[in-house]
Amino acid sequence: MDVELRDLIEQLRHYVQGITRDEDTANEVVQNALFKALSRGKLFPQHRGWLFTVAKHEAYKTLKRAPYAMPEAPLEAPANYHENSIVEYMHLLKNEERNLIYMRYFNQFSIKELSALFHRPEGTIKRKLHNARESLKKEFIMSEKMAAPEITITHCKDQSPGNIRIAGQGLLMGNPGFGPGDCELIHYYEYPDRVFCYSSETEVTRRMQLAGSEVVEVVNRYQKREGETERRMYYQVTDDQLKMVMRIFVWDKDGIKVQTDEAELVRPSNRTLTIGSTITESRKVVIDRVDVIIDNQEYPGCFRKRSSCDDYHGKECNESIYSAEGREILHRGYIGNNWRMGGYVSWEKMENSQEIQFHGESYRLWVETVIIKSYKKELLPTDGDGF
Repeated sequence: MDVELRDLIEQLRHYVQGITRDEDTANEVVQNALFKALSRGKLFPQHRGWLFTVAKHEAYKTLKRAPYAMPEAPLEAPANYHENSIVEYMHLLKNEERNLIYMRYFNQFSIKELSALFHRPEGTIKRKLHNARESLKKEFIMSEKMAAPEITITHCKDQSPGNIRIAGQGLLMGNPGFGPGDCELIHYYEYPDRVFCYSSETEVTRRMQLAGSEVVEVVNRYQKREGETERRMYYQVTDDQLKMVMRIFVWDKDGIKVQTDEAELVRPSNRTLTIGSTITESRKVVIDRVDVIIDNQEYPGCFRKRSSCDDYHGKECNESIYSAEGREILHRGYIGNNWRMGGYVSWEKMENSQEIQFHGESYRLWVETVIIKSYKKELLPTDGDGF
């Protein structure tokens, strides 16, 4: 994205935040305005006036809904936690959220009083309290689930020819092929000690018309201890291919970044996996069938795709396992004996990690992404224009 366009988006954020008086609400409004601009071919500096007008209307529309957005709920820890658990996790919240929690639940300030003190609408105060409670709840869940799931992979006797159609480009990318309402909870671990690093939730949220084509939106949220990152991905989905056409990152501190250049996006991928192997000068690929069990959840007849290549850092091997319905349920990344990543990851540091053989070469397990659960979410009606 060029400097002129980046500056325009930053100016738009400041303008909208002046209306909403709330950074989170401003980011949401700016996203919606950018969607509309891109769909109409007006995401250019020469359309500044039109874009600011759309953003203003979006801001006022959002503010009208704000007072009714979040009913207040009590602040409480799960029964299996010590009574001081909440205080122990307070330092992980943003400053404003932490202050609101202390003032509301420990010093008994009313919503009206907080609204006056923080110069924000009562609806925004309620929403921020809701977000803070959800953040604390996720910290409880993350701490409770440090133990990684038990995984068993068994080679199938049946390796007869066959294929499946995958629904997404992998864990963390969602499954646009399943359509709106499809959701997943994913955990990410690093070896050799299989340390839990973060959780991630993906949701296929809607179909829309974007730049003259039908596009599926996927929202992915990373929940790390230092904060939450959100990215919105937009796919064109056909019978044969998944193609990402745009991606938007939303960071707590760094604001919004829009990617539309094909060089920045995930490359288009074929939706069909076929049993067999492919060997080229640069890459070796083998697809076979396996049965998988993840914490007593059985996934029979999965398709496993293993591939190896020479990366910038050295040799690597990736293993992706898809359920019979085309959902990726497990991804593992392995490194070769010449791998170097700034002293952080090396063959020697993975000495106690699981070691595999693939096409006559040894690899050690470094990262693992595993599905914890998948479910269907009830969809809410849209505003009419798809945005």
